[in-house]
Parts: sequence; structure tokens; C-alpha cells
Amino acid sequence: MGVLVGVIVKKISPDIGKALSLFISASVAVCALGCFATVKDFVSELLRHTALPHECGDTVMRICGVGIISRLSSDLCRTAGDEGIADAMDMLGTGAAAVCSLPLWQSVAEILLSFTG
Repeated sequence: MGVLVGVIVKKISPDIGKALSLFISASVAVCALGCFATVKDFVSELLRHTALPHECGDTVMRICGVGIISRLSSDLCRTAGDEGIADAMDMLGTGAAAVCSLPLWQSVAEILLSFTG
């Protein structure tokens, strides 16, 4: 419904239409973040039944958060018409996710090294 209103308003007043589109996008994003709590609970429950350290779940949740935030940021930039900054946000999100994943890679390396004794 919000998208339809945004399209109609954009035809009448492009500036107000862009602002309305940004507001609708942000509102949907806030609503979607509610699903993130469900995923966090699922990962926590899953980790309780495994031998993996709890830090692995925290790392996975950080990576998911980085992905969501960078995607929302780049989409908002695209909606505002700034493709260059949107591409930069995509690259920044990819780099941040790679940095956040380093503890997981360290855990994998420790597990593999424990097999070689």
C-alpha cells in the first residue's frame, strides 16, 4: 500500500515522493528487524545443542547484522538516486562482513590443527 502511495505522490511531486519512499523503506526495514530476534533465538537454541562455542553464534549474528545494514543503506542511497555511494556501501558491507568472519575462520583453523595433533 505504501509503495502505491509513494508512486502516486512521486508523479505529483517528485521531491516529496522521494522523501516518502525513503520513509516507507525505513519503516519496512524497522519492521523487518523484528524477524532478526527470531533468527537470534534460533541460532542460540541451535548452539545450545552443539559443541560449538557461543562466540560462533555471536559472530554469525554480527555478520547478518552487517549484511542487513549495508543492504538497507545501499538501497536507501539508490532510492535517493546516488548510485556511486550505494556501490560504496555494498563494498563496505562486504569488507565488514569479511572482517567479522575472521573469528570463525580462526575457529575452523584450530579445529583442523587439532586433528593433526
